[in-house]
Amino acid sequence: MKIGIIGVGNVLFGDEGLGTLFVKCLEEVLKNEKVDLHPLGIEVLDILHILYMENYDIVILIDCGKIDKEYIIYEIRDDIEERIIENLINLETFSSHSESPIQILIKSIFLKENRPKVYILLFKPDRIDLLSPISERSLENLMKGFTKLLEILDLSEILDKFLKNVEYVKSCVIREFNLQYEYLQESH
Repeated sequence: MKIGIIGVGNVLFGDEGLGTLFVKCLEEVLKNEKVDLHPLGIEVLDILHILYMENYDIVILIDCGKIDKEYIIYEIRDDIEERIIENLINLETFSSHSESPIQILIKSIFLKENRPKVYILLFKPDRIDLLSPISERSLENLMKGFTKLLEILDLSEILDKFLKNVEYVKSCVIREFNLQYEYLQESH
């Protein structure tokens, strides 16, 4: 089974960048698994390349969204209700682009004939301000949602490696954010 995990979000805006940093930090933990990791940041058009060229069986998109729960998992299926698609297309995200990654994914996924199973993991952010620090609660929301999704998909080998390395992933995300922050401070 071929799996692609996409993390999106602008790392300059605190919790908005968690999807990107999280997937980047999974690279070390899951390097020997049959998983391709794509920390895209704000390169949302790369999603189309991943969907159409990589021939994945499963694609997971991780992003933050203006939601009421800690996290929400959507499975995009052929029989998905119109209202859910409409809600996802109109979902308020924090994208600085006219089209969010979720909107691009939803609008394009049904054009592909042999499409992968697509799951969207949205987590609730606390802070979305320029150069705001990452919220521990938002990172916890993301980690809980990712754990639940792996359980749902019965990806036990990946789940086991992730759970054994939770502290590493947390510290890596914070370290990567701090590196970005220091770089920006030095360049001003």
